[in-house]
Amino acid sequence: MTKTYIAPDLETKLDPVKYSVDKVCPTCSHELEYTEALVLDKDGLTITGYGVSMKMPKTKFEIFEKLYADSPKVVSKENIFNYLYSLEHDCDWPEIKIIDVMMCNLRSIIRESGLEEKLKIETIWGVGYRMIPEIKHEK
Repeated sequence: MTKTYIAPDLETKLDPVKYSVDKVCPTCSHELEYTEALVLDKDGLTITGYGVSMKMPKTKFEIFEKLYADSPKVVSKENIFNYLYSLEHDCDWPEIKIIDVMMCNLRSIIRESGLEEKLKIETIWGVGYRMIPEIKHEK
């Protein structure tokens, strides 16, 4: 079963990007094997684990990647913002509040996948966010 929806944040309003949660491989369409390891595919912007594949927009994928790589450490909102926008030299950067919106959307994607108990994202008020994954890192 595939659930496809359009994220309600600024990024998708300017350039609609659909993302989905699938039970089949996005490249070969075979049913996903159940594994307790999480695999992040940077080229396909896909995260696969526990028999689920989550395809998401680039910024959400990059936030997930940053939180997952640094887990279980807390990552500040400023650190996430700089990770996303530091290489862009355009002076029309969004406000830092966009990180809160993106975190809400990322949590929605994880919730739709059914992995919210395996990939918990905590808000540490006044500090930032941290991911507490119960899924093993794929080496």
